[in-house]
Amino acid sequence: MAIQHLHANSPTSFNNGDGKRDEKKRGKKRQGRLRLVPQLSFTEISLLEVPARTVRSITAVEREHKSFFVICASIAITGLLAMFTLNIALTEGAFKVKTLKLQVIEINELRQAAITEVSMISSPERLADSAQRLGMIPSTTPHFLSLESGQ
Repeated sequence: MAIQHLHANSPTSFNNGDGKRDEKKRGKKRQGRLRLVPQLSFTEISLLEVPARTVRSITAVEREHKSFFVICASIAITGLLAMFTLNIALTEGAFKVKTLKLQVIEINELRQAAITEVSMISSPERLADSAQRLGMIPSTTPHFLSLESGQ
């Protein structure tokens, strides 16, 4: 990068190339500055200005990229919605299964209670007590019927 010296007669020191510094007018106040970038005038700056943006149409490749992005995004969104719907359906199904299992347990308990009640009612002691309350008396001589003879 070149260093530009602004004033040729300024009392600054610079390197002569032989490694020694050359001191000019050391006693006077330094007036010049070293700059890494040259100072540009207003006319030079106006030439460097960036032109205004122009309107351009979208090319076919850009349209394809946008349509590809839209297709990929819609597939991803559809997949997520399907996954959420399936998850909700499975959760509802799990709740229904739990409710049905609880109903099966309750019905089995009711069935067992009914079987126990029927076995108590049909016991021989219970039948004898019921017969005596109805006015029946126990038989002292049992009679048997024969199907072959009819007696």
